[in-house]
Amino acid sequence: ALVAAAIGPVVGGMIFVKMRIRRRRTAIHEQLADAMVQMANSLRAGHSFAQAMASYSNIGRPPLATEFARAYREIQLGLPIDDALARLVRRNESEDLNITMSAITINRVTGGNLADIFDIVATTIRERVRLAGEIRTLTSQARMSGWIISLLPLGLGVVLNFIAPSYFDKMIHEFLGWVMIGVGLFSMAIGIVWMRSIATIDI
Repeated sequence: ALVAAAIGPVVGGMIFVKMRIRRRRTAIHEQLADAMVQMANSLRAGHSFAQAMASYSNIGRPPLATEFARAYREIQLGLPIDDALARLVRRNESEDLNITMSAITINRVTGGNLADIFDIVATTIRERVRLAGEIRTLTSQARMSGWIISLLPLGLGVVLNFIAPSYFDKMIHEFLGWVMIGVGLFSMAIGIVWMRSIATIDI
């Protein structure tokens, strides 16, 4: 019980942090296409790339606007644009953001119309978001089935504990029972990971 009381808050905190990180990355992914469109409009209005980034950081929504504002401040403090963009990508670990910043870096070397590139990137990102939504819809039944099958033994154990406590006591109060519970939980974890890997399709 003491071990569980000590480990529980740590595990809960790790899960909470991972959920916040995932939610933040999802928000950046969803905001990136609109950001590219707005920055393309700023470039067509005669602004530089840094000015377009600053403009979006003022009118956009966090977290992407916050990240752009930080990158702009770094540029203002003398950091090269390429380095500021590389730091932006490293902080957020977003594939779409990496593609976008790579396109900007290549454009700075080879030249070309950056506004048009932003439009193409925005279209690509929106198409990826649409495909990801369709894939989630098509695989939702498989994911739900995986969770139901994986959690069914836990539900059965709880029901047995209430219906026939004497039958289930050995699982809780004997060492062999704890071993069996541990093996069962480990097997369930493997099953959940396996089902999620089957239902997860990268695009």
